[in-house]
Amino acid sequence: MKTFITIIFFLSLHYLSNAQVDMLLTTDKKIYAKIKELKAKNVDTIISYYIGCSNCDFILRVPNDTSCHTYEQKYLIWHQDHQYYLERFDDCKEYNPLVINSAPYELLIRNYSKILKERIRTPEFIKIVNGKRELLHSSDNDYPYYIIKIYVGNKIIKKDIDEYDLNTKYLDGKHPNRNYLPNQRSALNKLKTLIEKEVLPHYPDK
Repeated sequence: MKTFITIIFFLSLHYLSNAQVDMLLTTDKKIYAKIKELKAKNVDTIISYYIGCSNCDFILRVPNDTSCHTYEQKYLIWHQDHQYYLERFDDCKEYNPLVINSAPYELLIRNYSKILKERIRTPEFIKIVNGKRELLHSSDNDYPYYIIKIYVGNKIIKKDIDEYDLNTKYLDGKHPNRNYLPNQRSALNKLKTLIEKEVLPHYPDK
């Protein structure tokens, strides 16, 4: 009986492991396969970029195709054989890599250590409460957020950029956000901006 229970236990683990793989969205399966392919060709540093939203239900149209909708659209950027590439992934279609400007990749290489430490900070403001200065924070979960993942060797560095945190200049229309300028001037925001400059001309729906 004990042996039988042990066999059932390991079969259950095997089933759960396979189920977790099968539950991956099509987009993620494509991304993982492409990264594996690039790693096999000694591409060491790969950038992944996509948009999410905490309280949003994204069902997105695919460019030039009204027959299919996708829940995710993600992008990879990499350097290979003296060229810089961008490739899109979604649940519907296959896309060919596009040759792009080197600016996002080169900014990452130049500012890698800085980007590793940086994060986009939540809005902060000073308010007078009962005659005392208090530091208050603000957040809003209904805004989209941007995810940048950097694959370097065996490491994955994930950076979340909340649009509300990044672009909120004033709170209540009058209190300046103390983190607005540092967030805007960060190398992480510059990387996001350069990535979008390469994505948007080819995929305006991003």
